[in-house]
Amino acid sequence: MTNDKRILAVVVTYHPDLTLLQANISAFADRVGEVYVWDNTPAPDNAKVETFLRQHFNNVVIEGWGENKGISYALNHGWKYAQKQGYDVVLTMDQDSRFEDFSTYLTRVQNKWVNDGLCICGPTPNRPQDQKHEKKGFIPSIAIITSGMLIPIELLIETGGYCEDFFVDAIDFDFCYRIREKGYEAYMDQESNLIQVFGEPRYKKILGMKIHGYGYSPKRVHGIFRNHIITWRRHHHPGKLLRHIIKQYCFNYILKGVLLVEDKKWAKLKAAFKGTVDGFKFKINDKSK
Repeated sequence: MTNDKRILAVVVTYHPDLTLLQANISAFADRVGEVYVWDNTPAPDNAKVETFLRQHFNNVVIEGWGENKGISYALNHGWKYAQKQGYDVVLTMDQDSRFEDFSTYLTRVQNKWVNDGLCICGPTPNRPQDQKHEKKGFIPSIAIITSGMLIPIELLIETGGYCEDFFVDAIDFDFCYRIREKGYEAYMDQESNLIQVFGEPRYKKILGMKIHGYGYSPKRVHGIFRNHIITWRRHHHPGKLLRHIIKQYCFNYILKGVLLVEDKKWAKLKAAFKGTVDGFKFKINDKSK
């Protein structure tokens, strides 16, 4: 079983809500060796983030360039720091997620590694609390979200880390496919909960039904479609990922969320179309795999 202090937590921030960030880090800070924060907040606002973190945590390491370098760039710096410092495991976190019970989740993952061998694991985002539908154990997943993922350092070394062609979206999907191509698996723990906000949620009732929208900007919509199409092409056109793109993004997000709930509809439709085109135009080569 991995010693807790051989775990490095990597947290990527960008203009964070400091109260939420404190609650986020407090949930796991005492179970890891260090909390490595890569701050993408542009200068001079990054100074107040660093000051706040140093006031509230004594095992924090803070880096960044005073500009937004994206998530994959930050994660790569984080795990390479972990490698240099001799850590065995990396925990990756968004700035506004929050574990309900990190200690139990960590123990469950450590036991799985001992019993079943190395893999990557993540909690269930916004796990339903209805006990009648409670699910048990770990299940293989097409992708587990970056926030809350526990990764043995040797798997990061073997895969080469994260694809820096992606600024924000599809980083988790691409990484999970890289892991599987190396002979490992990605599992979601159905008994651990991560409270996670996706986008800027908004809702509207139509004919008695509650319709959900994420409120992503047109730029973000472009990245979602571009990066998922690139991932689908790069990893040999997996049917599960194509079905996910059609169901989650084309139908649930565009046809329901954008058209029925959100504003800037035309701009987001154009962004989705352009992102799809750019995803197909992107040159796949050995370096980008």
